[in-house]
Amino acid sequence: MCYKMKIMNLNINDFGGTANHREEYKKNFNNKYLVEWDKLYKSPNVDGIFQYIEDLTSKPDIIVLQEFDINSKEATYFKGKMEGLGYKLASENPSKRPSMTVFL
Repeated sequence: MCYKMKIMNLNINDFGGTANHREEYKKNFNNKYLVEWDKLYKSPNVDGIFQYIEDLTSKPDIIVLQEFDINSKEATYFKGKMEGLGYKLASENPSKRPSMTVFL
């Protein structure tokens, strides 16, 4: 029997949605961009990404998320929801707030 592994790859734009890009905040707010970034209401984007994954008929074995703001409150919330689906974050967790690629 041959098993085909399913991999999903999404660029989630640091949960900023299509209208907000963290790189633009870096340009506009320099070293205070994270303060401004954190003021954005990103919960609908977090829930939307989770809902998209949850609604898939065939769940992926591995999920790759690009531009994941790993140490943000949104990421913490998202990781908890994904654990409820049986996924575990398999990436390093640096001490800073990088936007990075992670694997679940």
